[in-house]
Amino acid sequence: MRRNVNLLRLFGNIYIAVILCYIALAYYIFMYKDTLQMPNKTVWTYTHIVLMHTGVFMLLFSFFQTIISDPGKVPLFWVKYHLPDLV
Repeated sequence: MRRNVNLLRLFGNIYIAVILCYIALAYYIFMYKDTLQMPNKTVWTYTHIVLMHTGVFMLLFSFFQTIISDPGKVPLFWVKYHLPDLV
């Protein structure tokens, strides 16, 4: 089940912007400074590039999936038997 999503919801929270800036900075440091500026490119360099892009894609996909997904509700069993003061 998904919630209605707009750009304000995705990027309006300062926490989300800080996390995305941190991911972008880490991506820049590891990809551009470490990998792409190496003078001798080996098989390991290209393997590192593919693995890093795969990891960043999965990280961003999971991050936005977490933002978009509906958190659900508390099960009735939990409310009825474990939290009787609220009922």
